[in-house]
Amino acid sequence: MMEEFHPPAAEEFIRSKVYEDFVDYYDSFHLCISSAHDHKFENTSKIFAAIIIVLYIVLPCIVTLGSYIYIMKVSRDQQLKLENEAQLERETMRKLEIRVAVTYGIIIGAFMVCFLPLLIGTLYQQFKIEHREKMTEIMKVFTMLASISACVNPVVYTCRNGEFRKAFKKMITRKNEEIRNQSINLE
Repeated sequence: MMEEFHPPAAEEFIRSKVYEDFVDYYDSFHLCISSAHDHKFENTSKIFAAIIIVLYIVLPCIVTLGSYIYIMKVSRDQQLKLENEAQLERETMRKLEIRVAVTYGIIIGAFMVCFLPLLIGTLYQQFKIEHREKMTEIMKVFTMLASISACVNPVVYTCRNGEFRKAFKKMITRKNEEIRNQSINLE
């Protein structure tokens, strides 16, 4: 068997403290990655899960709720400035304000319905060891539900806003007319 040849500089580096430290670091890093049951690794995983939950679920929920509260406050302040308007107009504004508040409530409620199962499932999965196989399947459903959340807002706005509904119908009708015109031109 032939012995490996290393140039003198490489031999010196291999014997150096820097190389030993690198090998120790690499071995400990590899051990941490490969050992999923390591106590330190599980604690890191729980901390990471908590940070992700705060950044992607709790913080957006707080910002959204705060934004909607601010919008409602500005709307109410504008209504108070327009005190000189006729009583009928004030009633109309009040109905509109209630409708907007209900719409915002539906949107926030839908967000919570879509993301709360994922939040609870993630917390359960990180802090409970047993039933991990079952939770993996359930988490797929929760993740899909959270993804569906992106489709909820347009549907809510379409159902709750007449102008949005008219614009949507107009867009669909226009698309159908364009498709019909294209098929006629092809013949």
